[in-house]
Amino acid sequence: MKGVEKAPTSRDNGSEVTAIQQQNCETPKEPQSQKEEFPPAPSDHQSILVSLSSRSVWKGTVCERSHLFRIKYYGSFNKSLGLFLRDHLFDQGYRCRSCEMPSEAHVHCYTHRQGSLTISVKKLQDYLLPGEKEGKIWMWHRCLRCPRPDSFPPATLRVVMSDAAWGLSFGKFLELSFSNHAAASRVACCGHSLHRDCLRFYGYFLLAKLLKRV
Repeated sequence: MKGVEKAPTSRDNGSEVTAIQQQNCETPKEPQSQKEEFPPAPSDHQSILVSLSSRSVWKGTVCERSHLFRIKYYGSFNKSLGLFLRDHLFDQGYRCRSCEMPSEAHVHCYTHRQGSLTISVKKLQDYLLPGEKEGKIWMWHRCLRCPRPDSFPPATLRVVMSDAAWGLSFGKFLELSFSNHAAASRVACCGHSLHRDCLRFYGYFLLAKLLKRV
């Protein structure tokens, strides 16, 4: 999966855009007191401490209550970003142990002292991304600060996830998403912050969207 490939430039269908707007309304901002629950960061820079919670939007129930855990980068219990997306979000045979619903029924929230990241999944109904047999995962984003033609955030062209992005530690991915350091902050093609101002999408027949909320 080396290099960059462009998918057909057809627009996302209406159901996907509706899901984006609903996610923005349904996900409340984390109260300031919750960020203060995190203990001081250790001197070890090879891990990240986050709080994880998940809920079923289909049933309106909490499947996993908020709890702290530490992810060690490239440790035995830490997956790469590509494996996390493929095995945890895009596995159509997955069923939650709490509500027995599939991945697209849930919203997952990773909270850090510098913000929170919500993850949800939605099936693509009218458009299939190519490259299933090769295991290709596609990436694109929508900027929430740019002007919105037709009331929808503008979307970039889809590109195939590179080998480097696939192999990135998921814990490291979270660290980069939460970091406010200039060296770690990526700028989108429009000039706004990719992590703070954009919805990030990863697609493989199912659509995973990631949104950082400060």
